[in-house]
Amino acid sequence: MHWICSAAILRGDRPTNQDQYVVVDGAAAVLDGATSWLHTYHGPEPRDGGWYARALGAALTARLPGHGTALEVILDAAIADVRDAYGLKPGDSPYSTATLVRWNTEHVDLLVLGDSPALIHHSAGTNTLIADERLAATAPAERDAYRDHLRQGRGFDAQFADLIAAVQRTERHSFNQPDGFWVAEAEPTAASHAICRTLPVDEVAALTLMTDGAAAGVIDYQLTDWVGLADELSRHGAATWLHRIHLAEESDPDGRRWPRTKKHDDKTTITLTKLTS
Repeated sequence: MHWICSAAILRGDRPTNQDQYVVVDGAAAVLDGATSWLHTYHGPEPRDGGWYARALGAALTARLPGHGTALEVILDAAIADVRDAYGLKPGDSPYSTATLVRWNTEHVDLLVLGDSPALIHHSAGTNTLIADERLAATAPAERDAYRDHLRQGRGFDAQFADLIAAVQRTERHSFNQPDGFWVAEAEPTAASHAICRTLPVDEVAALTLMTDGAAAGVIDYQLTDWVGLADELSRHGAATWLHRIHLAEESDPDGRRWPRTKKHDDKTTITLTKLTS
């Protein structure tokens, strides 16, 4: 059994891309390093969310596909690898989402930790979204404040940056905590709180892994629905989809129509399609 991969990544409006993806024989992962507005790290090298996503991606590359080992155990070990290699401390480390998929001749395993969702394209023609929405439920008052700022036409200015920093300060109280949200950081046990699914391989025609910047085209901008996205990716590929999202953001330069944390977010999409012959 063989799978083919269509992948694309598009940098947002920051100098560096915070997204990372990994593809190995039998497994893939998408990681979205969190953009920090708090500037808490002052070490000899920049350690932002993109740096962490690249480090975690390298650790996952060494451990995937790891058949026989649960994906949450693999992610736990990879988080520990990065923590130990760089002396990271829980609560004072950059962090990332982690969405992993693995396949063999019998099963497809899926793990979602953080707000980078996965779309299962079923052999029967339906689609199922696997999403972790716990982050979006945090800091509701602070999120309303930055959205109101944008809806009033004030744009992505210095005050907006302060409002986003306030969101992140509040998020830290729920960070990798019960009844909060869970991400890959310096606490390996966060992996045990991921959303996991296992499906018979015969039930899966394809899988799409996305960072939130790529999923926003459906969830926030409503450029299509999940059925339409599956068709668009099949017909035109991942790069065309990401460019379409970028153009939608260009049409709303002040974030008034679609209030969001950046004018342009980083966007990454991987579609893995099973060959039937």
